[in-house]
Amino acid sequence: MTADHRFASEGDYSVTLTVTADNGNTDTSTQTVAVGGDGGGGQCGAETSSDTVSGSLSGGWWGNGSDNYTYSLDTANPCQATVTLSGPSSADFDLYLTLDGRTPTTSDYDEVSYSPDSQEEITVDLSGDEELGLLVDAYSGSGDYTMTVEELGQ
Repeated sequence: MTADHRFASEGDYSVTLTVTADNGNTDTSTQTVAVGGDGGGGQCGAETSSDTVSGSLSGGWWGNGSDNYTYSLDTANPCQATVTLSGPSSADFDLYLTLDGRTPTTSDYDEVSYSPDSQEEITVDLSGDEELGLLVDAYSGSGDYTMTVEELGQ
């Protein structure tokens, strides 16, 4: 689902986003958005937006092994996004990303971050026509995690 809103005048606006995962988990993020100015073409990071979602996974044969999310770009002229995963230190959760909105899998993805813990990060450059597909995969262990997408715009 994609939402689009045009503001009638320049100024700072408070924008709230609520994300609901397929498993019913929800999280809300509120950001201040500056509307107006030079219309883009500035430095990457002149506009920022971030969203956070939380979930819980259990790896192995009997667990809920993964969660999928889709992130649509928020900034007027997106230039970069960083996706950060913070999970339990006793587990091994991995992060997979696609740039065209397709649902990533552990064998079909554009970017991946995996290490022997649950602290992962992926940074990608953006041109503005991407939609991020995100997969949090419990390779082993279980517990709660938080995933944050920080988007930079010009």
